[in-house]
Amino acid sequence: MRILKLAAIATCLGGLAIAAPASAAVIYSFSATGLAYDDGAGTVKSYDASFSLTTAVPITATGSFATDSCSISIAELICSPTQEFNPDGFGLGFSLINFGFENADLSGSGTGFFFFDAGAFTTDGLYMTVDPGGGFGNAGIGTLTVQGAGSVDVPEPMTLTLLGGALLGLGTLRRRA
Repeated sequence: MRILKLAAIATCLGGLAIAAPASAAVIYSFSATGLAYDDGAGTVKSYDASFSLTTAVPITATGSFATDSCSISIAELICSPTQEFNPDGFGLGFSLINFGFENADLSGSGTGFFFFDAGAFTTDGLYMTVDPGGGFGNAGIGTLTVQGAGSVDVPEPMTLTLLGGALLGLGTLRRRA
């Protein structure tokens, strides 16, 4: 009988070892005011732009990501289908968003660099653009809000059930001993 009880406890504890934790999503919200040339006529226009992006894990490597939503205030421009994130900012040690936009008739495109503090993509918080130096500059003033990057893995309900069963089994064994 004792062997059966030990086997039951081992099964519960073994289930804990293989139960996968669930991770919360990471949400990036970007907004900026910058300058852009409109249609090549040399007229400089200011724009307001924003996008949101949800990822399963924090962004730790350079890549282009399809955004959940994106807007830009100049009628002749549209957001690029993807936005580039560069956690190392061209080796300058800053987090960089390369905001991309295109002419609405797809006749041309442009980008604006927005630099943030190092580690901004992997740590929850509200970030304002910073001056990276080294001959680089921001295309305007931007803010980035990161939510969920610093979150802790959340155990699945089955993990908690198995843990409860194991503790109940241990309590039963102790009471009978």
